[in-house]
Amino acid sequence: MGIATAGRSEADMQNIVGMFVNMLPVKAQPIEYKTFAAFLKEVHEIVLKAYENQDYPYEELIKKMKLQRHPGRDPLIDAAFTRHDFDYEASARTMQETGDLKITPYPYEPGNSNFLLDLEFTEADEKIDLRLRYFANVFKESTVRAITQHYLEILKQIIGNINILLKDIKISSHLEGSRKDILVGIDKEFDF
Repeated sequence: MGIATAGRSEADMQNIVGMFVNMLPVKAQPIEYKTFAAFLKEVHEIVLKAYENQDYPYEELIKKMKLQRHPGRDPLIDAAFTRHDFDYEASARTMQETGDLKITPYPYEPGNSNFLLDLEFTEADEKIDLRLRYFANVFKESTVRAITQHYLEILKQIIGNINILLKDIKISSHLEGSRKDILVGIDKEFDF
């Protein structure tokens, strides 16, 4: 899994215009007899450790690992987790108050993902908006909708019991058929 970082860890880079995003590859082992709380703590520690290396260029890592590239697919990361924390409305208000610049949020549809799956989330107004972007050459929209339903089902179980064993997290029977379709579809495209 990959986590996008802003690439602005140095204070003097905060006010420079440009895209400095860097990806951090993260790997965790969800062993079935761990509780979700224990697994979450483990992932938290792994992510904090990864952030210690956030300035190491991702492309340099790919070169150093001598990973083979395939057209349209990242050689190391299949799934990404992206947090957007820019407050457009607050920035627009600040700019309007100073009279320097007017910013108007423009709705956009980002299209295809750079990764097989990219779960993006934005926190605003005491809510979390989720968007699952996907590699459209691999997944059908119906498959991604099913993955989303599975994800929501898992979240409900975790919220209900943070100490649930990973092996006890279940998918509702009405979603079980889509689970088989997802796995069959993925197996056809990739050697997992």
